[in-house]
Amino acid sequence: MAELALRARLKIVWSHDHVGSTPTSGTKMPRQKTPAKEFVWTPKLTYVVGLLVTDGNLSKDGRHITMRSSDKCMLVTFKKCLRLENKIGESYDKGKEKPPSYRVQFCNIQFYKWLIFIGVRPAKTHTISKIKIPEKFL
Repeated sequence: MAELALRARLKIVWSHDHVGSTPTSGTKMPRQKTPAKEFVWTPKLTYVVGLLVTDGNLSKDGRHITMRSSDKCMLVTFKKCLRLENKIGESYDKGKEKPPSYRVQFCNIQFYKWLIFIGVRPAKTHTISKIKIPEKFL
């Protein structure tokens, strides 16, 4: 009985001495902001932006980018243009006799922010406007 009381007191002392330093204390380390990056326009980057504008998706979390297509070869090219090593996922519509659709999802906060800067937005179907693409790539 005395041992349990001692353990309880030690636990209380420990928890008071270490306020804010335990993972469950509720305090968070401040996150460093990812610096903005300017991407250089190339034919490959222009191709990727075109695909993302038409069939891509920017998640609302501010970092994930998804590209979907029923053409797996196009997604392979998309991955090569961005030098991605992510796998190509496959999904089927249940109960329907359709071919599978494919997707590539990746996380790149700098690229995501740059896409926002040039005019690509999450929920772009409802918010799309002019995309800032250099004249020589139009």
